[in-house]
Amino acid sequence: LKGSQGIDEDAAGKLLAPYHQVAGYKPRYYQEIAINRAVQAILQGKKRNLLTMATGTGKTVVAFHVSWKLWSARWNRDGKHRKPRILFVADRNVLIDDPKDKTFAPFGDARHKIEGVVVKSREMYFAIYQALAKDSRRPGLYREFPRDFFDLIIVDECHRGSARDDS
Repeated sequence: LKGSQGIDEDAAGKLLAPYHQVAGYKPRYYQEIAINRAVQAILQGKKRNLLTMATGTGKTVVAFHVSWKLWSARWNRDGKHRKPRILFVADRNVLIDDPKDKTFAPFGDARHKIEGVVVKSREMYFAIYQALAKDSRRPGLYREFPRDFFDLIIVDECHRGSARDDS
């Protein structure tokens, strides 16, 4: 079945492995479906994927598990033996700080919030649009990262700040 869906057997074995285990917690069935479908789409080489989930259904948990599976399996776009560089971006600090400090805590020192200074030695990055943008008050930190630096970019609340034509 995996082969018929265009997924490499070795990659599928690593990426369909168990989730990051937290005592007393298991992803809900619909979260598992979302996690597995997102990972499947990534393995199939789909460049853009949209997960639509209602408020309160655990989108951040899904984003964490997708990131964790890819990071743990050392998946990256170019197939090199390294952990992926993942960017989690949103439009407000609370949507970045809370996940970085709580949900994504198992990433430990791999986490970094992009604010003013560019650090390229981490693997799990968090940023608000405003920190990356270029305008009269900001230098445009996005220019400090090569176009292909991030293997995966997760946009939380994509219907907000990233949905405008000029964003």
